[in-house]
Amino acid sequence: MLNTIYHCWRADFYDRIRRRNYLVTLICMAILTMLFFPPSDAIYATLVIGGYRGIYNSAWIGATLAILNVLFLPIICFYLIKNAVERDRDRGISELIAPTPIKKFEYIISKWLSNLTLLVGVMLFMTLTSIFVQLWHGEDYSIDLLQLLLPQILYVFPILAAISAIVILFETIGPLRGGIGNVLYFFLWVGLIVNVIEDSSGIGDIIDQIRQAVIVYDPISDGSTNIGIALGDDFKNGKLQTFTWLGINYTSLVIAPFTKMMAFSLVILIAATRFFDRFKKTTDQSATKMVNRKLEQKMAKLLQPISKLFEELFGLWLFTSLIRQEFLLLIRGGSIWWYLTIAGLLFAQLVAPVETVRTVILPASWLLCVLVFSPMGHRELQSGTDSLIFSCVSPLKKQFPAMLLAGILVALLVVSGALLRFLLSGEFFSVIMLLTGALFIPSLAIACGALTKTNRTFEVLFLTVWYIGPLNRTAVDFIGVDPVVSQQANTPLIFLIVSSVLILAALQGRKWQQV
Repeated sequence: MLNTIYHCWRADFYDRIRRRNYLVTLICMAILTMLFFPPSDAIYATLVIGGYRGIYNSAWIGATLAILNVLFLPIICFYLIKNAVERDRDRGISELIAPTPIKKFEYIISKWLSNLTLLVGVMLFMTLTSIFVQLWHGEDYSIDLLQLLLPQILYVFPILAAISAIVILFETIGPLRGGIGNVLYFFLWVGLIVNVIEDSSGIGDIIDQIRQAVIVYDPISDGSTNIGIALGDDFKNGKLQTFTWLGINYTSLVIAPFTKMMAFSLVILIAATRFFDRFKKTTDQSATKMVNRKLEQKMAKLLQPISKLFEELFGLWLFTSLIRQEFLLLIRGGSIWWYLTIAGLLFAQLVAPVETVRTVILPASWLLCVLVFSPMGHRELQSGTDSLIFSCVSPLKKQFPAMLLAGILVALLVVSGALLRFLLSGEFFSVIMLLTGALFIPSLAIACGALTKTNRTFEVLFLTVWYIGPLNRTAVDFIGVDPVVSQQANTPLIFLIVSSVLILAALQGRKWQQV
C-alpha cells in the first residue's frame, strides 16, 4: 500500500510542480509576504495591537507571518489546489486509473499528500522570503530560524493539512466540484476567520500574548487589535509606535489545536473516500433528470411569449442576433430552482421595503449570478469550440462586444425590479449605481476568464469584492447599499474606470486566445 501511495503521490506532485503556474504562485506569495510587513512610513498596517507593532525581528516576523497565513492562506490555497481529482477526469487519466487495482483510500491519500506538499512548499518559500524582509527593513539583523519556522510548523501546517483534505472532499462530491463548492467554501472561510481569532489555543493565544506584552510596555494601551489591511492616519509618516517582541511562549496548549486539526483532516479524508466513486459513470440519476426535464418543459411553455418577444427585438440585424445567442448561452442550462429564486427576488424588489431591497435583496440577486458569469471569456475553451469561434471573421469586433452586452443585459435583468422602482421614485443615483455594477460584473468575468482560463478567478474576486463592498458598506460597494457612502467616495466613477481597464485587459486576453 505504501509503495502505491508513494508512486501516485510522486507522479502527481512532479506533474503539478513542473507547471508554470506554480512558479507564478510562489512569486505572488513572495510579494504577498513583503506586503505583510509594510515599512514604517506606509499608509497601512497588517498587525497592530494597542497602537503598536513589534520591531521587525525574527520573533515578530515569525509570529505575524503565522497569524496572517492562518487567516489568508485557506482562501488562497483552496482555489490553488482544487483540481487534483478533476484534472484526472478532464485529461482522461481517470479511464486509465479505473481498471487498475489501486484502492480508493490509496488514491485519496496520494492526492492529499500531493496537495499538502505543494502547500508546504508555498509556506517554506514565504518563510524564506521573510528572512529577506527582515534584512531589507534592517530593524534587527539577527536571524533566528527557529523563531521564524516554528510558528509555521505548529500553527500553519495543520491548517494546510485540513485545506488539502477539504479540497479532496469537495472534488469527490458531485455538486461541490464546480462553482457551487467554490462559493460555499468562501463563506466557510469567512466563518473560519472569526473562529481562529477567538480560539484561545490557536493564533488567538499568540494575539493574547502580544496584547499582554503591549500592556506591560504601555499600561495605558487600550489593547485593541487590527488584523489585515488596516488604513488610518495613525499609520502615516511613521506615527505607528513599535516595541520589542521577544517571541511566543509555547505551552502544552499548542499541541491541542495541532492534534485536533490533524485528526479533523483524517476524518475528512475518510469521508472523501466514502464519496469517491473511483471514476465510475453513474446511471442511477435518470429518474431525477426526468423530473427536472418535465419542470424545464413547463417553464419553457410559461416563458415562450417572452422568448418570442425577445427574438423579435433582437432579430432585426445580425449583431443583435449575436447578442441574443450570447444572452441565451448565459441563462440556459441553469437549475429550475435558480429561475424560480430569481423570479422571487424580482418580485421582492418591487414590494419589499426599500432598505431591505438595498441591503439584502440586491446583493443576493447578483450573488446568485456568480456561476452564470464565471464561464465568460473562456467558455469556448471549456467546450472545445475555440477553433470555430476564433476562425470567424473579426471575432473581437463582433463576438466580444456581443458577449459583454449580453452580460450587461443579464446583470440588469436580475435587478430590473429595483431599477424600475428607483426610476419611478426618482432615486437616480441608485439607478446609476446599478448600471455601473451591471457593467463591472461582466467586465470582471470576461477579463478573469480570458486571462486565467478558469472560473475560479472570477468567483474568488467577485465574492471578495461583494463581501468587502456591499456587505460592509465601504467605498467598493458596487451596488449602492449605502448611497451616502457611495456618493462621498465617488464610487460610480471608480467602478467605471475599473470596468474600462478590465475591458481593455479582457480584449488583450482574447487576442492571446486567438494565437
